[in-house]
Amino acid sequence: QDIEAQLNIKDVFDPKWLLNGAKVFPLISTENRRAA
Repeated sequence: QDIEAQLNIKDVFDPKWLLNGAKVFPLISTENRRAA
């Protein structure tokens, strides 16, 4: 739940995942979200 909330906030402020994408969240678990 906490990670999902953090990802939702990241989507608002960085919708194209340009800022530190792999440093904070693993790329494998966020692949679908980043592709959207």
